[in-house]
Amino acid sequence: MVDIYIYSTMPLYDVLPHQLVHLAHQFTFELYTVRNKVLHMLGDTNLHVWLGRTNEEYEKLANKLYPKFPIGDIRIMDLGGGSGAMLYALKPSLDTRPDSWEYLGTDVIENALQLGRDVFKQPNISFELSNIVTDTLPPGYNVILCFGVLLMLEDSHLIGFEKLIDAMPVGGFAHIGGIVPHESTYKFGKPVDVSLYEDVLKSKPGYTYECVNENEYFGLDSYDPYTKSLFIWRK
Repeated sequence: MVDIYIYSTMPLYDVLPHQLVHLAHQFTFELYTVRNKVLHMLGDTNLHVWLGRTNEEYEKLANKLYPKFPIGDIRIMDLGGGSGAMLYALKPSLDTRPDSWEYLGTDVIENALQLGRDVFKQPNISFELSNIVTDTLPPGYNVILCFGVLLMLEDSHLIGFEKLIDAMPVGGFAHIGGIVPHESTYKFGKPVDVSLYEDVLKSKPGYTYECVNENEYFGLDSYDPYTKSLFIWRK
């Protein structure tokens, strides 16, 4: 399998104008989508775009996340979910769930969304073009997933974070993954101190959360050792 590498000794945000960084992100994700379309035609199930992530590692993520989902009917909103890599990993558990479920995947890359539509042809699964910063998040989704997205939003990441948690209904659960701290060796996104998100949660009544190291919690061994995840509940 061919992967696409972008190497820099400094974060891209420190060496390129922000508009060029956005173009670099979009170009890279478009290339990944083309790769994934070709692999899908060849029978490969790879739908992810992140370097160092495999289908097996997405399964590890899903196996830890699924038990945290609310009991009863669930509506999942996967922000920046691309073609549905997380859905693919969650689907074996979802398909055996006694209660109903539906999935909405959003992204800013239409080609990635169309690949998801081509792969997952079920009435309870949909993919829509949407921007977490500029668009209104639809209400009523009691599971919100946002993996490796906020680090791409540069100075708008707090806007995206607050919109996400405000969209959570009472009894809802959210997972925000791929939070890259300043000591991270990952250079493609914008580092952020996770305490910024924790301060927002502490300022709003009714939220509880847990912060974990992704490698340690999910049993991953091929990604940045400092990357964090937040699990959030709205009571």
